[in-house]
Amino acid sequence: MRTVRARILLAGLAVVAAACGGGGGGETVVASSGEALAAPLAYAYVGGEEVTYHFDGAVSMDASVEGSGGLAAGGDMGDIRMAAGIEGTLTVGTAEGEEPGTTVLTMSMDVDDLALDELTVAGEDMSAGDPSGFVDGFDFPQTEIVVDSQGNVLSMSVAGEEIPAAFAMGGGGLGPAGSGLDPAMFLNPAFPEGELTLGSEWVVEDTVPLPGMGDMTTRTVSSVTDTVTKGGHSLFRIDTTTSIGRIEVDLFEMMAELAALDPEAAELDGMDAFFPEGMEMRMSLEPGDIAGTTWFDATSGLVASASIDMPMDMALSMTVPGEGSANFDAAIRMQLDLTFVDRVTA
Repeated sequence: MRTVRARILLAGLAVVAAACGGGGGGETVVASSGEALAAPLAYAYVGGEEVTYHFDGAVSMDASVEGSGGLAAGGDMGDIRMAAGIEGTLTVGTAEGEEPGTTVLTMSMDVDDLALDELTVAGEDMSAGDPSGFVDGFDFPQTEIVVDSQGNVLSMSVAGEEIPAAFAMGGGGLGPAGSGLDPAMFLNPAFPEGELTLGSEWVVEDTVPLPGMGDMTTRTVSSVTDTVTKGGHSLFRIDTTTSIGRIEVDLFEMMAELAALDPEAAELDGMDAFFPEGMEMRMSLEPGDIAGTTWFDATSGLVASASIDMPMDMALSMTVPGEGSANFDAAIRMQLDLTFVDRVTA
């Protein structure tokens, strides 16, 4: 039972992450102008290597919580302000994929520093203590993705559990407008095939059906905006902006549909195995324009650096019969920078 629940929870988290991710696998329209690039934009992974990156992230949140009955413990629980930072290393192991021209990327993350810069609840400072203990001894799950030379995601799994392609943005690139603060999402912005020029712009528009959410629409605009040469390497800047329509989520409906997709879901005795009968929980997500910048090293065929700035409004409402209700509203902003460190034969 625990395994099934873990699978459903993992898939549910992947769905929400994908909902806030970058361009999908829909139709791509390319417009080019200007001088042809000195080198093609394509990946050159070599099996049996380890590529390391340094990541530095920050998240801030302004939230309010209101409740009634047993879920409130006094009604209005006040405003919450939080700011935190995270820093560490992302290691990417490479292996040749089963299909020609594909690569298996196995990504693991080590956190070196976790800082809680601010945490106030109803005006009271709650930031005392060292938050680094939260990650001491915790093994972050490995992410494994299979990509082609253009950076398109062909399959994805987290902690050994396969994530359906639709949840990984329809098999599209998980690039600089990736999923929240997961550094793995920076490594393969998908490039269109064919010759690109300085000033080339490509637009990916997609509609992806997601369990419990209906159809999610995304529009990602990417463009080659600059080029420099450093140490004999040709670097190209790709700016990306992703717009996502408002997402309404019935969390119980989502989990029920995910359970139906799981081959071992028959072990579950309905959703009562998780929550009290009659409980309702709904969430809405309204991401702002997600801005990303990638510097791609066309000489080595790797991402040299990347950054993301992702604002999002979130609302969560919960009702438990006989217990009361609670509403949580938050304005969240996530930022992350990723920088290439080394490339060695494993």
